[in-house]
Amino acid sequence: MQISLVLIDKLNQLLALYPASVTRLCTTPQRNKTIVKGAQSSKHLTGEAVDLVFDQTASLLHAAIYAESIGFGGIEVDYNNNHLHLDVRLAPFWHEVKLGGKKYSLKEYLTTLHSSAIT
Repeated sequence: MQISLVLIDKLNQLLALYPASVTRLCTTPQRNKTIVKGAQSSKHLTGEAVDLVFDQTASLLHAAIYAESIGFGGIEVDYNNNHLHLDVRLAPFWHEVKLGGKKYSLKEYLTTLHSSAIT
């Protein structure tokens, strides 16, 4: 398996601004079944995804916003596990935030934060 050069380029851009530890990059089919309960379309199987953790939880959202701006197609902010999943899918885009037992689109979550800050 080869790691996507597009992923490496985008990851280098992101890590230059938001230092993080890589917790997962490539995954074998067997390990993938164990980790993500058999998601057959996992971008980790094709070297097109990375999972990151940050020392500061605040970096999660900032890094996700930046990741979206540089073209990551798959973004999952998981506040429950202090984790950011990024992948270089072309379409359809998947930008999600997990907080507590709820899931939000990244856009919906940012709108909620903005509305809360105004009121």
